[in-house]
Amino acid sequence: MLFELRINKAVCHFVTIIIRIMSEIRVFFVVFAAGIIAFTIAILHLLHACPIGLCERETNFPVHFFGAISSTYFFMGGRYEPVEQEFDGENWPFHMMMIVYFFFTAILLLNVLIALINVAFAVGDETWKLVWIENRLSYVVSAENMSHHIPGFRRSHGCFPKEIYYTATIQQVKKYIGDDGGDLDISQKLFGQGSSANAVVSTVAKGASVENENTKYQEGTKKQQEELIEGLRKELAHSRTQLGTLKIEFTERQLTLETQIKELQTANTAEFKEMKDLLSAALTSRT
Repeated sequence: MLFELRINKAVCHFVTIIIRIMSEIRVFFVVFAAGIIAFTIAILHLLHACPIGLCERETNFPVHFFGAISSTYFFMGGRYEPVEQEFDGENWPFHMMMIVYFFFTAILLLNVLIALINVAFAVGDETWKLVWIENRLSYVVSAENMSHHIPGFRRSHGCFPKEIYYTATIQQVKKYIGDDGGDLDISQKLFGQGSSANAVVSTVAKGASVENENTKYQEGTKKQQEELIEGLRKELAHSRTQLGTLKIEFTERQLTLETQIKELQTANTAEFKEMKDLLSAALTSRT
């Protein structure tokens, strides 16, 4: 019933987690059972290591194997009545055996069980939506297959669509099929062989691949742009250096020209003064 109820979204979440936990701890049950049987045999040898009816030791621990297994199992729940006398006495081999027993069951196996349940819970909590979709799909497929046995039903009732689409973003598809977009088994996992939805899933997967290619192209273009910008920056720095050199040369030439102009002005002033003196002397001699 719970398996069938997995088509319900709310129930599927919890049922998937429970099934996942039971699947993960299957080996644990084998190890746990082997440990209980081993300790049962060891305790029987310690307390009943003599022919039946000839033992002088009085103990309430069962002699029969299945009863001994039951008592050993219930030790974990605090039921120690079958061995209370042994605890009160000085049977040190039995005490050491119980120390090892409590360490193996109450500490080691209990913590291993908790760790396995945590891992199974995390996996079930992540994958339950996929299980829910698969069960809904199986339910629809089984109903559709049953309609084939009703004469004329499929011709007179258009109840079943030719294609079923499941919406998903590119990021969700990438997360499921891998970043490389190469694993197209998603269609077989979700819809089975020969389904009409395979083309849809393949298209989505190809879309993810195309987006990967576009992303790589954009990254390559961005890298080329960065290299081009870096080259332009170097050329700009070189041009600025050349401009600074030209400014220095221009300043030096300007200073040289100013010096030459001053020298020419000084020379012209001296010549003008000399000519003025000559004219003054000539005028004075004529007078």
